[in-house]
Amino acid sequence: PLYVAAEEGHERIVDALLERKAAVDKASQDGRTPLYVASQKGHDGIVKVLLEWNADVDEADEDGFTPLYVAAQEGHEGIVEALLERKADVHKATEDGRTPLRAASQEGHEGIVRTLLEKKAAVDEADKDGRTPLYVASHYGHDGIVKVLLKRRAAVDEADEDGRTPLRAASQEGHEEIVKVLLEKKADVDEADKDGRTPLYAASHYGHEGIVEALLERKADVDK
Repeated sequence: PLYVAAEEGHERIVDALLERKAAVDKASQDGRTPLYVASQKGHDGIVKVLLEWNADVDEADEDGFTPLYVAAQEGHEGIVEALLERKADVHKATEDGRTPLRAASQEGHEGIVRTLLEKKAAVDEADKDGRTPLYVASHYGHDGIVKVLLKRRAAVDEADEDGRTPLRAASQEGHEEIVKVLLEKKADVDEADKDGRTPLYAASHYGHEGIVEALLERKADVDK
C-alpha cells in the first residue's frame, strides 16, 4: 500500500501508513522502493516525508537505478536537492555505468547538472560504452550543458568505445553551435572513429553545410 500511495502522489495516505509503522523501504519485485517511485514521479512532498522517516536514500532497483538517478533523469530539481541534502551518493552508477550526471546531461536538465557538479560529481565518468556526460550532451544537442561541462574541464576528446568523440557526435547530429564550442576548446578536428569516419565525414554524409564550413575553417583534412 505504501508503494502505490507514493507512486500515485497521495501524501496524506503515505503519512497515515507510516504512522501505522509501514515498512518505509519495502520494495517492489524489481527492487523499487517508495522513495524511488516518488522521486521518479516528482512527488516532492512525499519524498520529504519518506526522508523524514529515514528512507534509504541510495537504495537502488535491480538495474542499479537510485532515487537520485531517476530524479536527475526526469528533471525533478527540488527532489535532487532534497536527496543530496540527505547525502545521496552522487557517484553511484547503474549496472551499465550511467551516473546521475550522465542522465541529466543526456536529458538536458542544466540546473541539475550544475547542482551535481557542485556536489563534486565526476565530470568525465563514462558508462560501459565509454560515453561521458559531455559526449551525450553533445550528441543530444544540449549546448548549455556542453558549456557547463567544459567550464568544469571535461575532456573534450574523450571518445566512446567506437572511437566517437563529442565533436564527431555533434557533427553527425547537426548541432552546429556545439561543434563551434568544441572547436574553440581545441577539439581534435580530424579524430576518426574505429571505422575511420571523421567529424568532416559525418557532417558531409548527413548534409550539415554549416558544420562542414566550421570544420574546414579549422583545417579539417578533406581527404581523411
